[in-house]
Amino acid sequence: MKACIAVLLPLLALGCALGRAQTVAPSITIGTHTLTLGMSETSVLEQLGSDLILKILPGGSARVAYATPEWRKLNSPESSWILEKKSTSGSVEIVGTVGFDAHRLVLAERHFEVEAASARSLFYAIDLASKSLEHDGFSGCQISTLDDNFTVEGGSSSKKVVFIDCGMKGISVELDTSDVPGWTPTSMGVIEWLHGK
Repeated sequence: MKACIAVLLPLLALGCALGRAQTVAPSITIGTHTLTLGMSETSVLEQLGSDLILKILPGGSARVAYATPEWRKLNSPESSWILEKKSTSGSVEIVGTVGFDAHRLVLAERHFEVEAASARSLFYAIDLASKSLEHDGFSGCQISTLDDNFTVEGGSSSKKVVFIDCGMKGISVELDTSDVPGWTPTSMGVIEWLHGK
């Protein structure tokens, strides 16, 4: 009997672990709107346009330059939109982006607000994005990094990114620094993303 239990316990644990794997369709919530891959462009834009400012990006260039290494190998979406909202102070902030191929959602990003000098703000942004991954059952993730330095007229800038890539969904934690006059000297961002190309 003990031998039977010794064999069944590991199998039961394995069954529970496998059962915990991705059990719901991956989704992303931007504002009050929950989006899933494959939704029609019209439906997504109507939903988001009800309370967000939508701005089309020319040439479908939604964030491909700093996406995960796997996503960078793919083509840009046919059409891409920046999603903005007005803050209580009246300023406009980017809250996400969406991209479409053949009028179907193939890319969505949620931008979390992070205060540049606040460790607590950064932690909460990563915590919220991680809970979304956990909720959708993503646990087998890979970590990669990007360090990019470039010069522009008047100075130089750098971008450092940590990617937590779980396949169709993941998180990017970004740090931008610059000494270019008129540019923000330091900014941080946490982005939850979903893609299906």
